Amino acid sequence: MPFGPSFNSGNLPNATQSKDWFIGHIGPLLENLGIAKDLSVYIDALVAQDVVKCYFDDMDRYTKYSPIDHPNIYKKMGHLAFWIRKLKPIIKVEPINEELSHRINEIFALTLAMFYCKFGTENVQKLGKDPIISDKLWHDLLYFFRYKSVSPHALTMLLNAIYSVEFTA
Repeated sequence: MPFGPSFNSGNLPNATQSKDWFIGHIGPLLENLGIAKDLSVYIDALVAQDVVKCYFDDMDRYTKYSPIDHPNIYKKMGHLAFWIRKLKPIIKVEPINEELSHRINEIFALTLAMFYCKFGTENVQKLGKDPIISDKLWHDLLYFFRYKSVSPHALTMLLNAIYSVEFTA
């Protein structure tokens, strides 16, 4: 899972470890989208740590107060993407690109969630391919994520719908 077995609610990463986790993920994910070329991204370590803490707090609530002992990948990624979007740990992008700078946290959150859903979903391995998300849908998702009130639960349902679709021949 995203933070590995060495971190949990009783053993949260410190600010530097949280920032390093973000740095280790953002480059490859943005490069995959073709937008990381010659791009420098700056992350606020304390905000990154807050994202991780809020994520683990949410996961603890599931295990303590819900019949769900182990939240599935969609719940995990819905909550993590929500906190990235809400707290915005990425504070600066250079060179400055107005369109990218204003949406970098949303782009990163959705891309990260989709990456982990892809590899954490039996359905994708069964199908042998990713669901195809059109440019229009991607831009609609970014708009929705940036400007609308989006709960972790709505994101969970959205990810579940995208990655649980069964394709027929």
